[in-house]
Amino acid sequence: MSFTNRKISLLASLILLSACGGSSIDTNQDGTQTEVDTVPDINAIQTSLKPLQKADKETFLTSLKNGLYLSAERGNVIYAMEVDAAPTTDGSAEAANDDFSKTITQEEGVDEADRIKYDGDYLYIASNQYESGQNNSQVRVLKRNADDSLSEVASVKFEQQSENKRVDDLYLSADTLTLLSSENYYYFDNAALTDTVFDIWRPYSAKFNISINDVSVPEQPANKAEFEIDGRLITSRVINNTLYLVSSYSPVLNENWLYPQNDDEKLSTYRNITALDESEILPQITDASGDSANLVDAENCYLPQGSTENTGFDALITLTAISLADPQTKQSVCINTQVEGVYASLNSLYLYGTHYDGEAGYNSVVHQFTMLDDQLDFQYLGSAQLDGAFGWNQTQLRFSEYQGHLRVVTTTTTGDQDDQFDHHLYILRHDSDTQRLETVAKLPNESRPDEIGKANEDVYAVRYFADRAYVVTFERIDPLYVLDLADVNEPKIAGELEVTGFSSYLQPVGENLLLGIGQEVDPNGVRINEATEEGTSNDEVIEPGAKVALFDVTDISSPLELGNQVFVNGHTPVEYNYHALGMLRLSDDEYRFSLPVTSWNVTTENDGSQTWKQYQRLALLTVKQASGTATLSFDGEVAPNLESSGYSYDDRSVLHADLIYYIKEDKVWQSNWTAPEVVFGPY
Repeated sequence: MSFTNRKISLLASLILLSACGGSSIDTNQDGTQTEVDTVPDINAIQTSLKPLQKADKETFLTSLKNGLYLSAERGNVIYAMEVDAAPTTDGSAEAANDDFSKTITQEEGVDEADRIKYDGDYLYIASNQYESGQNNSQVRVLKRNADDSLSEVASVKFEQQSENKRVDDLYLSADTLTLLSSENYYYFDNAALTDTVFDIWRPYSAKFNISINDVSVPEQPANKAEFEIDGRLITSRVINNTLYLVSSYSPVLNENWLYPQNDDEKLSTYRNITALDESEILPQITDASGDSANLVDAENCYLPQGSTENTGFDALITLTAISLADPQTKQSVCINTQVEGVYASLNSLYLYGTHYDGEAGYNSVVHQFTMLDDQLDFQYLGSAQLDGAFGWNQTQLRFSEYQGHLRVVTTTTTGDQDDQFDHHLYILRHDSDTQRLETVAKLPNESRPDEIGKANEDVYAVRYFADRAYVVTFERIDPLYVLDLADVNEPKIAGELEVTGFSSYLQPVGENLLLGIGQEVDPNGVRINEATEEGTSNDEVIEPGAKVALFDVTDISSPLELGNQVFVNGHTPVEYNYHALGMLRLSDDEYRFSLPVTSWNVTTENDGSQTWKQYQRLALLTVKQASGTATLSFDGEVAPNLESSGYSYDDRSVLHADLIYYIKEDKVWQSNWTAPEVVFGPY
């Protein structure tokens, strides 16, 4: 999400970095020193489309300080960046053979943080409650009893609790519970407004926190390590019991240095910034005892190729690896450029960003880093420049690494009102000789010119499974495209299917089925009627609402819709966060799904007035395969009697055999698949 989705605090003063004294000095070849008496002509680099190069310490610090000077001229602003916020290595992400559901992830073996974690016996829930004005953020540890009820047996908090620190996400790995928290504060900078840049905030403070805890005995959690890190956490992953963090950092300057108006003030600001020690402009990592150190060494950073002593950017992207077995073992690298998102495979981290250049439109860059498990370190492999951008919803799902190739879908805007978008599929492979991700193939191409999507249709969902890609485009009708990637040199559009509405998220179900979750839309216009208690309508007119559709892609040249379920006037958070979807594989032929749904039901009174009532529940669906076909069935819903509706964007669920846990905020309701109308709790 962007900064606009963050809580904004209006605070009275800035946390200031102070200069370490002295003026800016150049050292000559003969050892003499000359004070800088003019500000050099500095060129700004934000999202560079060039490959990266390892920089020596002096060159890197010069680039960062140059960027800070440019930042001071415009008021030390920073720009909104996507947060993540997002299949197996072949794209499937199927449930494990356990009898309970787990957090759905993009890649098997690459765990993703979520607000709940469950191991079959204990449920961990991030709880952020404020009582009597006091922050009571913690992780509730709930034990499953013999009757499947839950009892709270412990809680886990940050050792260094603060008023604004909340538990945002969790990992559960090898008896280790990891808490992630952020403390971000921004206030709007009216002086920074321009005609084209409006999502700009001046930073007051940006830090995130990590707490690593031993829960081998869940009733007695023990803290192993705790860190506070300067910057903003973009995303994280856990692979092989190693925590990987991707964060951004922009130093906050002394407010007296901002907006220099004349040459003397500009020179003074430049001297003050160039005199800063590296510890004052690099992100710090602080342990529970209060000891701080640079998160990343200046010798371990990258710049875009072509950077000179007169280029600069004021922010860093840092990649950090922390061993969960031994949290004191950690390593970081950084790059002095901007990115907008991250895709993580089992072996690599791909950082990607987009640059807009007027008439040239949008162009993007992808940087590949491989993770060296034996050294707990990162190695830069190469970059690629691509036409277009990565869209707006769960952009990491446009990427997939499979058998040494990276597949990615981009979108360009054409400026043609009759056909505004062009969509491209790239297949890339790392070339060790050129240190680049070279294009192996692309769609469309001269031999296969058919476009992905009809005129004016944007991409709403992308998902990969082994050597296939599924792409949903939409304007008034939803075409589901199946792309055949079996021959990496000759990808092709194998088939397409037009249905009403669109899917915002696609979930592979086995090898030949696909679940699409999104919205039903009447292509002839929007009509809103009163929904039935089950959330459906018997009216044959197409009703808008949350839609779950089952597709058969056995014959990739002719995909079929086997059935769908529409929750009229409804929406589900799965549309923008697949962690809200619960999935349990009972067998190769039967899957269960659960998803929170919120609907607005309308009642017309005798006087003609209308009453809108919010209806929240956990919907239950089953996919079964038999006799060569498959069916999607609505099996009921868990609908506790809520005192207040609250919000549903972070609702979650756990499926354990027939047992159902529905998590809303920090409370849990218990039910059973055979009788979901019977609800116990909350716990």
